[in-house]
Amino acid sequence: SALLSFCDTYSTAILKTDMHCDTNVFWLLLAYLRTRTQEYRPAEIARGLRICHRHGCISQDVVHGIIDRVIDILRDFTGREVVTFVDAVTRFGCTDESRLAFSRVALDAAVGDINSLRPSDVATLLVGLSRFTGNRLRTLDCACVQRFVDKLADAEVEPGEVRPFEIVELPKCLLRNSILHEGLFQRYYGIACGRISVEEMQDTKKEFLTAAQVVSIFITYSKAGFSNRQLAEGLSRVLAETAVVMEFKGVQLLAVYRAINRLESAERSAFFAVVLDQINRCVYQLVALGELEVSESLALLEAGALKLECGTVLIQHTLSRSNDEKIRHEVEKLIEAAERPP
Repeated sequence: SALLSFCDTYSTAILKTDMHCDTNVFWLLLAYLRTRTQEYRPAEIARGLRICHRHGCISQDVVHGIIDRVIDILRDFTGREVVTFVDAVTRFGCTDESRLAFSRVALDAAVGDINSLRPSDVATLLVGLSRFTGNRLRTLDCACVQRFVDKLADAEVEPGEVRPFEIVELPKCLLRNSILHEGLFQRYYGIACGRISVEEMQDTKKEFLTAAQVVSIFITYSKAGFSNRQLAEGLSRVLAETAVVMEFKGVQLLAVYRAINRLESAERSAFFAVVLDQINRCVYQLVALGELEVSESLALLEAGALKLECGTVLIQHTLSRSNDEKIRHEVEKLIEAAERPP
């Protein structure tokens, strides 16, 4: 406990002062969490794991050992303790079978105390277990998962109580696990609408959504297929006013361009109207700086960017940077297709 307390204070000091970090003490803490698990309360284990992860002290073997020690006592945890532990341990990733076994026990333990869990706890649990199992929530226990989804759907939540993390990650989690509950999507879309004004982003006292989070919400929205005109208008406005598209790397630009193309016709036109100039300028900038990969420029062309103002630059970039005959042939086919009359 003394080591954990010291590491907590040391970690806070590092974050506040940007001082040099000696990670040896965090590795020692991780080893203690592994070998002396029984001496720590569930919340302490979770806090220790979060601290170690924050400073890059990540060892799959050690975390695996902690899971093996905790899995036998997990059902003795309260629902909130299960959520806290899951949130910490799932940050270390991996999807092997032992993590599936742990996830099943965690889900079962949490559902036994479901009435004590707040909506934010449920969201944290589902997102964590989804991350841990490689988006295989349905392989754990469909009935349990459905109970948690129903609890979220039935909960009366004040929009201000919902964290940005939940607004961004829960719809993404539901989508990735093919849990297409329109009511839940629309609820979180509605909450997002109140958090995506540029003025709100600049208010550091509020839990605002960053431009990157807005982009993430937009990509999820484009894939889920549940239309929300107010959200679509808000997202396009923020993309336009923050000029965030101009800061994109190639992979981000491609993701957003594909997302726009997935929208229904009216929404697609509205988005292109406000961000098309940024897309063109972003392409010019990436090409000029040599930061656009051939695979990315080809993918943009295949997604329809050939018809944009920057299309010619994309073609020239793709052909000049690649000697691969297959790629050159693909570009030629795209040009021929674009030149055919509709």
